[in-house]
Amino acid sequence: MILRPFYPVSKLYRLTADSSGLQADFMPVIHGIRSYEGLKARGVDQQVGGIPLRIACLDDIIASKKAAGRDRDLAVLPVLERTRRQIGGGPTAPRSRGSNRPPAR
Repeated sequence: MILRPFYPVSKLYRLTADSSGLQADFMPVIHGIRSYEGLKARGVDQQVGGIPLRIACLDDIIASKKAAGRDRDLAVLPVLERTRRQIGGGPTAPRSRGSNRPPAR
């Protein structure tokens, strides 16, 4: 595995396992997310290769993409929102920029 800066301007670091293609992003600042504590509390526990990981919930990933507003982030929103509907999350009310509260259900 190699850890290298992916977008040095935004301080995104991507860990990539060349053998499996698995990628993990590490970011000290996430657009649209007010606090790490809130992000962690809403996160989802997953096992990846037998290693327990806490992953940002889909609602937070979507909020971050919207807040960033870059073309590459906006382009993936329809796929993420369709995925959220398919797994039963449904559309959520828009969150204000920087909010760390989970969306109302």
